[in-house]
Amino acid sequence: MKPPKFHPGQAVVCIKANWPLLHDDGHTPMPLAFPQRGGIYHVDGVFTGSADHIRHMWFVTLIETGGTGNAFWEENFALAEELPAEALAELLEESFTPTVAV
Repeated sequence: MKPPKFHPGQAVVCIKANWPLLHDDGHTPMPLAFPQRGGIYHVDGVFTGSADHIRHMWFVTLIETGGTGNAFWEENFALAEELPAEALAELLEESFTPTVAV
């Protein structure tokens, strides 16, 4: 298995926001805060697990989404400092929602 891409404290950018519907007991959807594409987050922790019992993969927990309770596949993120400036600007622009004072 490859080593994890991230470590706690690093700033990451969400590059894919395809999140499966998660359930805590099979009946009630869990109240999760999902990362938004283009959002910048900070890694709280990293651990390994399997998705659908098919393959082992690394998961990250994010400070902004509640920490250790919510884990997301690391493949949905990129290091903010390693993204080309143009790609980072595009992602940030996509996630930015302007507010207008009335």
